[in-house]
Amino acid sequence: MTRRARGPETAEEFELVLQRTLALKRSGLTQQQLAERWGVAQPYVSRLMNGHDRSTKYEALFAKAVGVPVRTLWPEPYVPRRRGPAGKGQG
Repeated sequence: MTRRARGPETAEEFELVLQRTLALKRSGLTQQQLAERWGVAQPYVSRLMNGHDRSTKYEALFAKAVGVPVRTLWPEPYVPRRRGPAGKGQG
């Protein structure tokens, strides 16, 4: 079974993805170039830009690379989910 990529679900999400895409294009960089700089795979950069993955570190690196404030590209700050201690509730 082939997995289909999930697109933006709201007009606001679509607008943010478009802003990130245009910012990258204006910068003259590619997703592959950012991936190589950061030591990650290109699909990760795509997922970050499309809002499927969140990372304070990589959102800041992306914003700096394209010369746009991070809160313009990701208005809602990323708050990682807290995980409980390993093994808690298992067994």
